[in-house]
Amino acid sequence: MTNQELSDKELDIYRKVSLLQGTMDEKTKEVKASGAFDKYGEIHKQYLDLIKSAGEDKEIDEGITRITFLNWHHMIEPSCFTGIWELNGDTIHESYSILNDRLKSNKVDEELKWMPSYYSANDWTILSFSEKEMPCLTAFVKGI
Repeated sequence: MTNQELSDKELDIYRKVSLLQGTMDEKTKEVKASGAFDKYGEIHKQYLDLIKSAGEDKEIDEGITRITFLNWHHMIEPSCFTGIWELNGDTIHESYSILNDRLKSNKVDEELKWMPSYYSANDWTILSFSEKEMPCLTAFVKGI
C-alpha cells in the first residue's frame, strides 16, 4: 500500500461521512454502521506499516505526516465529522517514537517540521504520548 492509495481510502470515507445528515448522535451511529471507524483504524495501522517498510526518506516523511494528522484529528474533532473513532494507542505511540527518532537525527523535511508546530496549539495531543520517553519530540513541541 502506498501513501497515495491510503490517502484515496481516506478520501472515500470522508466523502461518505461529509454527506451524512442529522444530529451528531445520528451521524455517529451511521458512521459506525457503515464500518468507517474500522476502516480508519486499518488505514492508520497501514500508514505505520508503510513508514516502517519504506526505503525512501520522502515516503517515510509523507507517511509520518499523514499518520500524525490522523493522530491529532481523531483527538480534536468529533468522530461523526471525521469517520475516525478511537485509534490504536500503540500505533500512535510507535508513530510518535519514529518521529522522535527522525527529529533526533535531523531527518525530517520542512513540512514535517511545520506540521507538529501547527498541532502544538493543542500540544496535549502529542505530549500525552511523548512526554515520558520521547525527549526530542517533547522538546520540539514545547519549544514552539
